[in-house]
Amino acid sequence: MSLPLIADLRRRAARLNRRIVLPEGDEPRTIAAVATILAEGIARPTLLGDPEKIRATARTLGVTLPASVALIDPARADRTGEFAAELFNHRKAKGLTHEAARGLIAMPLYYGGMLLRRGE
Repeated sequence: MSLPLIADLRRRAARLNRRIVLPEGDEPRTIAAVATILAEGIARPTLLGDPEKIRATARTLGVTLPASVALIDPARADRTGEFAAELFNHRKAKGLTHEAARGLIAMPLYYGGMLLRRGE
């Protein structure tokens, strides 16, 4: 992509002010990307994973995560049960059990997928 096109995409994204969900919240590359997203005002990030690990990685990188960055641990989130029930209902015809749905939704990729499915 050319630089003017990338700059245009960044300006358009900033105008939309959308929330983005990043499932690998404690990965250094993800946190570095969040620092750029925040600095450029591109979007409102949500990081999935253990908040303590996320904060520790951010500190190691010298990145300050403001309170506006939501940190959600899918394994301990208030909505895990609700999301697991919805996943079960969506996939029960394919043999997914309630227990398996609870296990899957505790994983960041599945939890993030449910946020996306719900438009959140």
